[in-house]
Amino acid sequence: MAVPARPHQVLVPSRFRIEAASRHPRLGRDYDPATHSYRASYVNPAAYTITVDAFPGKTLLFNKGDIQHRPGTDPRDARDIWRLDGPKDTTGWQFKIEGRPARKMPFGPRPPRFTAEHTTRLVTMKGEFHEDRDTNAWNWHINVPGPGTYVVAVTRLRGANTAAPRVATLDVEDLLVVSIGDSAASGQGNPDVPGEPRGFDPDLSFWDILNPASGLFKLTKAAVNWAADLIKTKFTSAARLGDAKIAMDPAPVWLEPLAYRSLRSGPAHAARLLEDRGKGRLITFLSFGRTDSTILNGLIGPRRSDGRPGDRWAGNLGQLDELARTIGRRHIHAVLIYIGVNDVGVSGNLTDLVAADLVGSDTLGDPTRNRKAVEARAKVNLAALPEKIQTLATALTRLDVGQVYLTEYPTSLFDDAAGNPQAGCGVFTNPGMNLSRQDAVLVKSLAEKLNAALKAAATAHGWFYVSGIAAAFKGHGYCAGKTFFVGAEESMLLQGDTEGMVHPNPEGSRIIGEMIAAAVRQHTVNTPRPGSHGPQGPLAPTG
Repeated sequence: MAVPARPHQVLVPSRFRIEAASRHPRLGRDYDPATHSYRASYVNPAAYTITVDAFPGKTLLFNKGDIQHRPGTDPRDARDIWRLDGPKDTTGWQFKIEGRPARKMPFGPRPPRFTAEHTTRLVTMKGEFHEDRDTNAWNWHINVPGPGTYVVAVTRLRGANTAAPRVATLDVEDLLVVSIGDSAASGQGNPDVPGEPRGFDPDLSFWDILNPASGLFKLTKAAVNWAADLIKTKFTSAARLGDAKIAMDPAPVWLEPLAYRSLRSGPAHAARLLEDRGKGRLITFLSFGRTDSTILNGLIGPRRSDGRPGDRWAGNLGQLDELARTIGRRHIHAVLIYIGVNDVGVSGNLTDLVAADLVGSDTLGDPTRNRKAVEARAKVNLAALPEKIQTLATALTRLDVGQVYLTEYPTSLFDDAAGNPQAGCGVFTNPGMNLSRQDAVLVKSLAEKLNAALKAAATAHGWFYVSGIAAAFKGHGYCAGKTFFVGAEESMLLQGDTEGMVHPNPEGSRIIGEMIAAAVRQHTVNTPRPGSHGPQGPLAPTG
């Protein structure tokens, strides 16, 4: 029984928790940058870890202030002294687990039942306790051979006696979610670890980490102003901006730098949200997105440069072949697709709009004629989109896929706070890159037409259309006070080039991830399915 708390004392409640370890990929562990591929140990793991936490709770007896003011004590040796709650004669814990892993094949042999037990010993009930350390007597980490239903019993040992066991059941399932597509799928503009321009030394720290777990950051004003001045003086036209690169030390870290692929994309965020480790639901997430991809050059085949394959690092394979090579016989529970913006040419049209306004361009500096040319070209590309998506749908049939999700694009690239298109700002006010309000209206119109075509294609092929993204981005355009897009200055500072500009920033990626996760949760996670709980086949009955 715990002693009554004094005013300065803290009581930490007990807990009994069983959960499966996350399957979200980790940098440096699950993807091999030398071979440009996911490690087989990640795609088809030999074991899954279950963590049991039987922390009994603790009561603060003396804090550092109490000890420091006692005669004869050394302040440097001061520690908070706690007492574990519960019977004083507690000597340890006994853990037991029993369960049957899932069948690896639908009609294959039923695996043998798995059993294991472990006993820990408690040295003392009083001292300096850090309850979250993995080596505590009340924690147990056990590797089980695969997804399945597992029953865990935990008994507190009390000298020659034992307390009544606490029992819990965990249904471990592993859903495979893959992401393919263009820069919105790859995470362009959001490196896993930002770099730093070589020789840059502002008065304040380069960036302030707000939430290391999510990777959110805030660039200092000094850094942004430095980048803005650099762009203004050296990269004054759209053509020059496309080649803008500066030396970085340290360089940014990407899951796959040759694809601008990171684990901070919208689809990657969705995969994190879909995991529920306390319920045993795990997500194996594989991202294959490559910036600048189109359906034919990027998904079906490799990206091409000057008519030649441009993805030699991937074996000159498109994302679908890269995916098939990676997963082998695994069932895919959900395919997340972000594609279409490059097929229609929205980003290319944006470049043409701001570049061709300059006198001396092909349109002789006639903005009106330039907008008409861009709109006519987009109309042709939109008309060709359904056939390309049909080609993609046919290619997907060779994979074992549960559901397919086609994702909506933000349309408010240059909206003001009220959601109305406005003229450009920053780099989009340079003489060779001027973006007028009429240009912004056209960009939004083309994005809306693209989304309408994607929604129609999803319906035609029985796919799920992830909507709500355009509405969520309304009022948060590139020039808005609270933008959801990466600025040219941010891109230069974080990844050493301007390739990341006008892509969703961490906040925009978070919103996209939430929308995708909601759709997958509704149609895949919470919907009965004949598919699998594990890597190779459906979950077998445990009886």
